[in-house]
Amino acid sequence: MPLEKIVSATAGKVDKASIFNNAAQVWSHTFYWSCLRPKGGGEPPASLKQQIDAAFGSVDACRKEFFATASAEGEAAVVFGADAPDE
Repeated sequence: MPLEKIVSATAGKVDKASIFNNAAQVWSHTFYWSCLRPKGGGEPPASLKQQIDAAFGSVDACRKEFFATASAEGEAAVVFGADAPDE
């Protein structure tokens, strides 16, 4: 059964909460890392870009803030490595 179907089939079912939690975490991490890989993702879709621009001023500013926050937590090196945005 595809992961998405497991998540959908178990969502909101108390007796299936542990299956849902594990499946949803796998899906979330897979999505997260595929989006944040070096040279991955590219520019966001227009509707998301508008929201990023409103919240951060620009996509570049969002990337810089993400990197600064992730660096403080020790996670950014895995994603950005030597390609970290200029401060």
